[in-house]
Amino acid sequence: MPGRKNRSRPVLVLIPGLLNDAELWRDQVAALSDTATCVVPDITRGDTLKGLALGVLAKAGSRFALAGFSFGGYVCQEIARLAPERIAGLALLDTSISADTSERAAIRRNLDRAAQATGKFHGFGQRLLETYLDPSHLNDEHILHRVRSMTKRLGPEVFLRQNGIERKSGADVLALGSVSILRAAATGFDNAVRLC
Repeated sequence: MPGRKNRSRPVLVLIPGLLNDAELWRDQVAALSDTATCVVPDITRGDTLKGLALGVLAKAGSRFALAGFSFGGYVCQEIARLAPERIAGLALLDTSISADTSERAAIRRNLDRAAQATGKFHGFGQRLLETYLDPSHLNDEHILHRVRSMTKRLGPEVFLRQNGIERKSGADVLALGSVSILRAAATGFDNAVRLC
């Protein structure tokens, strides 16, 4: 449109959760495409939070808003630890800022054993789905198909790699007065407590 200033759109980095990829953010990317340049990094290959965060930072640009779902929230916290000056805003969605307790770590190891059982891995089973989805969506075949297809496509290797990454506390990062970021945490009203 003539006379309109050409302003660049802000960059929004959307980090998926455990055993998720860009499919998780598909609808949000479509809805926000006129407002922001959305980037969904691949966090399926690293084996530490720092490694994943450095991979995101290498492709994210000099300044960006950041949102992380579940395990992606831990990656966001590591990014904030490494490069707070690059973050214009931060949203932590259905995640935690706490390190794993010994109980959560034991549950993770049990999930690892189940994922390693030959022929048993089918992505998210019913128990995990019940912790990720609002109860009103547990019978929505479209949503269930999308989630199960994504998790099955990524497979047990990605699950084991991501599930084995140490979850560090993000309380120090979020409490820093020098971190000039907008902090928001959100979860669904009826979501169960999850393993991120």
